[in-house]
Amino acid sequence: MRRTALRPPGRLSTRDSRNGRTPDGVDEPEGSEPSRALRVLRTVAAPTTLLAALLYFFGQQQAHHFFRYFGVHHSVMGLSTEDYLLRSIDGLYPPMTAVAIATLAGLWGYRLLRPRLSDYAWLVLLRVLAPIAAVGGLALIVFAVIAVLDPAPFIEFVAIPGLCLTIGVLLLASVARLRASITESRRDSRPRGSPPAAVAEWTATFVLVSLGLFWAVGDYSAAVGKGRGQAFEANLSRMAGATVYSKDDLRLAGVPRVHCQGAEAAYRFRYDGLTLVIQSGGKYFLLPRDWTPRARAVVVPTADSLRLEFTAPATAPPPTC
Repeated sequence: MRRTALRPPGRLSTRDSRNGRTPDGVDEPEGSEPSRALRVLRTVAAPTTLLAALLYFFGQQQAHHFFRYFGVHHSVMGLSTEDYLLRSIDGLYPPMTAVAIATLAGLWGYRLLRPRLSDYAWLVLLRVLAPIAAVGGLALIVFAVIAVLDPAPFIEFVAIPGLCLTIGVLLLASVARLRASITESRRDSRPRGSPPAAVAEWTATFVLVSLGLFWAVGDYSAAVGKGRGQAFEANLSRMAGATVYSKDDLRLAGVPRVHCQGAEAAYRFRYDGLTLVIQSGGKYFLLPRDWTPRARAVVVPTADSLRLEFTAPATAPPPTC
């Protein structure tokens, strides 16, 4: 009797080397357009670098519009890279949550729908949805282009033009990829590799999607920064009070000043009714507790000639030093 040798179990291969198919029967030649384009982009910037750049950009823009609301340029405060990154985490929670939910919904929807349809029904569904996606993607890109040419009417639509560019490019790229797959599936053999034009097409797609995301993040961070400023203003009366003692007269307009009497007084002037916003870059950023958009903000350097005292909200200062 002839025995048949059993092959020992080993690591499953993602590709059948004889027919160029994955285990589920889907053609996937080596060097496909998306993978090659991704390899090209990885040589320019790693994903972690892009993520760090996105977080830094969001934090910088948020800080810019937060301080701008009070009439102060953010560069005066000398914020560090760490400050910008920490500011970005707070504001990115809502959009990151929305993207994660949308991604999971799409994946779960595909897993529930695909097994319930035959290959023919699935192909018919794709052919019906493809023109709709193409028209929708083109309309979104046109909307984004109009927003670039005339941004004034779209100021109130926070992050919408950038998202339209990103989603529109993704829809058109998906339709193009779908049509190419259907065309290639009709051939007896599929050519190996990818022409340079296809790699350039996918690279341009990735670049446009990234630009759209940065555009949307820039608009959204501006709205978040302004919103944080408005919220801070609304809560000024409920924040801890700050009292500034100074050896010299700071001449702070609109801030109550008390002249400290006594020959032994180390600080001759006291300024009441302030709230500390932030201390950074060797400076104090303070606001009067009754600050309004027409009032002035106070930025003073940290120095030995100044001393700060803090009190609980609604605490009246003493009449004398």
